Amino acid sequence: MSEYLIFLILDIINKSASIGTILKLGYSYSEALKMFNELENMGYVYTDDEIKQGITQRGKNKLLELEEKYRYKEIAKLEQYKVEKMSLEDIYLP
Repeated sequence: MSEYLIFLILDIINKSASIGTILKLGYSYSEALKMFNELENMGYVYTDDEIKQGITQRGKNKLLELEEKYRYKEIAKLEQYKVEKMSLEDIYLP
């Protein structure tokens, strides 16, 4: 599992949000469950008696560590969509 995916899942659990973000990335429910179980085996998350997920202190420390790396990461520009500068006299046809 990639560090970014670990960050994403820990952030979702910490905010008590839905797993819709993971599903939008193209993962299925079963894959999301496998990832959660893997994080549980690592000791980052837990499930209590009421079937609520929580984040452990070790998970919070890992989240803070990964947050510095991924929270404000800029999205790179795609070179394929870059358009050359045009003069005022040129005609633009999309």
